[in-house]
Amino acid sequence: MSEAAQPSDLPIREMLLRIFVAPGPMDRTVRFYESLFGRPCRLRFHYPEKRLELASIASGNGSVLVIAGAEADLAPFQATQMTLHARSLARFAAQL
Repeated sequence: MSEAAQPSDLPIREMLLRIFVAPGPMDRTVRFYESLFGRPCRLRFHYPEKRLELASIASGNGSVLVIAGAEADLAPFQATQMTLHARSLARFAAQL
């Protein structure tokens, strides 16, 4: 029986789940995830070219990226629900 993989052996460094919201609930949504993860928002900024606001809240190897904007402004980004940050693309692809 093999030993459990150590975090340094795993091909995924971080999973970033995207949460899409209307502009109004942005502050409340950020506070919810800060409370859930017990950590402050690590990054928050406006993306004026796309009329969006983004905030990232981390928890260990998982994070959420809250993206706020009008429905039409969010639409081009909603096909991507999660971003994976891999240590090695070749190692990750080999496990697919």
